[in-house]
Amino acid sequence: MLRSPQTSRRLLPPRAAPLLALLPLLAPAGCGGGGGGNGNGNPQPPVQAPPVSASAFVPTTDFTTGSYSMVNLRDGSVRVNLPAAPGIVESDNTAVYFNQRVYVINRFGFDSVTVLALADLTTAIKQFSTGNGSNPQDMAFVRDDLAYVSLLGSNDLLVVDPTAVAGAEITDRIDLAPLLDPGDTDGLIEASAMALAGRYLFVALQNLDNFAVTRPGTLAVIDTTDNTLVDTDPAVDGLQGIGLAGSNPVALSYVPEIGQLLVSTSGAFGVSDGGVERVDPYTLSGGGFLLTGDELGGGDFGDVAAVNGGKAYLVSGGFDANDVKIFDLQLDPASGAVSAANPRNIGLSLPFIPGLALDDGGRLLIPDRTLTAPGLRLFDTVADTEITAAPIDVGLPPNTPVVVPPEPPRVFVPTTDFTTGSYSTVNLADGSAANNLPSSPGIAESDIAAVHHHDRVYLINRLGFDNISILDTDDLTTATGQFSTGNGSNPQDMAFVSDRQAYISLLGENSLLLVDPRAPAGSEITGRIDLTPLLDPADADGLVEAASLARVGQYLFVALQNLDNFVAARPGILAVVDTAVDSLVDVDTATPGIQGIPLVGSNPVALHWAPDLGRLLVSQAGNFGVADGGVESVNPFQWSSDGLLIGEQALGGGDVGDLVSLGGRKVYVVAGGFETNDVRVFDLTPDPASGALIASAPRGLELELPFVPGLALDSAGRLIVPDRTLTSPGLRMIETATDTELTTGPIDVGLPPMTPVVLYH
Repeated sequence: MLRSPQTSRRLLPPRAAPLLALLPLLAPAGCGGGGGGNGNGNPQPPVQAPPVSASAFVPTTDFTTGSYSMVNLRDGSVRVNLPAAPGIVESDNTAVYFNQRVYVINRFGFDSVTVLALADLTTAIKQFSTGNGSNPQDMAFVRDDLAYVSLLGSNDLLVVDPTAVAGAEITDRIDLAPLLDPGDTDGLIEASAMALAGRYLFVALQNLDNFAVTRPGTLAVIDTTDNTLVDTDPAVDGLQGIGLAGSNPVALSYVPEIGQLLVSTSGAFGVSDGGVERVDPYTLSGGGFLLTGDELGGGDFGDVAAVNGGKAYLVSGGFDANDVKIFDLQLDPASGAVSAANPRNIGLSLPFIPGLALDDGGRLLIPDRTLTAPGLRLFDTVADTEITAAPIDVGLPPNTPVVVPPEPPRVFVPTTDFTTGSYSTVNLADGSAANNLPSSPGIAESDIAAVHHHDRVYLINRLGFDNISILDTDDLTTATGQFSTGNGSNPQDMAFVSDRQAYISLLGENSLLLVDPRAPAGSEITGRIDLTPLLDPADADGLVEAASLARVGQYLFVALQNLDNFVAARPGILAVVDTAVDSLVDVDTATPGIQGIPLVGSNPVALHWAPDLGRLLVSQAGNFGVADGGVESVNPFQWSSDGLLIGEQALGGGDVGDLVSLGGRKVYVVAGGFETNDVRVFDLTPDPASGALIASAPRGLELELPFVPGLALDSAGRLIVPDRTLTSPGLRMIETATDTELTTGPIDVGLPPMTPVVLYH
């Protein structure tokens, strides 16, 4: 936001709300989809009518009356002015989304939070007060029962449990006054925007003095494991936050693909003294301006949103006239440095733009508060062109839109008894299952895995089948396509840059396939990247054994097992592929040849990108039956291994398998042998001085299961564990807050389950 809410309420005249919103007119061309491109010179061709199934919750206001509407981003239909009763939403409002609920923050003079369920947005589940005069600004969630509310009118940061009984929602207060400048005459620290990165909550402190900008801003850091302020510089007396280069921070965004927080600082209004700066959330240190106000063309700055770590969009201008600027982001993994360049306008001229949002198709949602025809504009971030021919009418002038999924998530479950293959789905709202869905043979085979991207599921039929089946999430019974990866190729994993740019790893060849899954039949494979330069000359079987894939921003990481006739004879390697040019990256130019990232351990069996940690977690089994593996941490921003976090011996012996991380706080990893597995969990504690992660002693969930092929986490933080017990196979659900099982018995999914995949479409 470009002005504090105390002054913003009266700056736009009221407008009568229409009774019915008209369906928007969408431009027929340029509707790029899939979050494609990477902002670094390799945009993908736009996809007509991108299959995006999320919706946008749009708070609206003319600063006299408040309301909200819902836009279906797939078909453009709108439900306008939804609240069924007054008081649900007020005239100074914003909103956040978490796990099937929308939280409307009623700000200056209203001081409350309204809780809505996606299933019925007309009626409030509850509403709780944040305190008279508190002026709540933002809300950040760790889980359903742990959230934080920043206040502009108080130096307290509220700790809340929105699920608590009425009147008991505020469970604690964190005093931010230790970060108040003694010379600040209004006595308020002005806490505004917030962002979570791992266990830490970052709170933007504007440090205004009776609305005047007199000093730089600060980021307060909260350890969410114990709700305490973190002292970011113990060498200095008192509690320290992260000092910013600019003043008046108005927006805060974590960009996991580059491992940085972007902070938009507006400075003094009407003066070109702000800009966009970066903060390292792992070392708790400021990095200074990426782009200054002068470099951005002057004006005041508002919200900022980044696409895949490749480029960012920034509200720019004054209160009466705004545009949106684009600038490119670049990571140099050789040094870990992040830079920004090439700011330019997207060509809009609008009134005050309160905020931006990005949907799951990589489209930018821009609120247009033009009094004569307000509404929501959609912008294609691939082609950088507007999609909407006219703003989508949402009733009153829109505030910051919030993208929400349309329904409770499902779990897609490949199943197999290693003779027959199938798949099922489980509705996570009620636990109901739809079993054995394929309508014809050949869609799912007996050696099977799956990945999900946007509106499609990709079934990977592995050893002896060597193909990919493509399913539409609207109809999972029938394949919309299938293509071969080559006889004997044994495909293992699939990773996406966009709907039109994907990669497939092969265990039976030294090629990484480049594919366009939406190309005409027979044309899906568009190229190959030769991995032979990373083959050890002494490897007798001649294969690098490419397995798991993970993409972080511009770079794709490929786990090479380096087995020698199934023996772990040497450490594993992570190959690095630059997806902008589809070529191998040499991570060590001082050594002859092309080098990957050398791992400490051997036989990497799972690769997991943990955005909350800013790390790749690599599960390495070593030699089967020998406790010589473990979980290793790799820095994807500096192309280097941090070493083993924890070894197989500490994990109870045996071999490790798949792993997932939860909020930068916990890691769950399969451990044991092929016949008997448990799931172990260990806690992570970051060391801000070095950026290193420290693992606690692990503990078991005491599941005692056969081979567990993989794990998944849903949006509610529930761990989904496949149970392949022959007598009663199914899915088990674990509550990760307490590490206790939610299911009284496995949810039956037909054949024994393989690795589950959570669908949000």
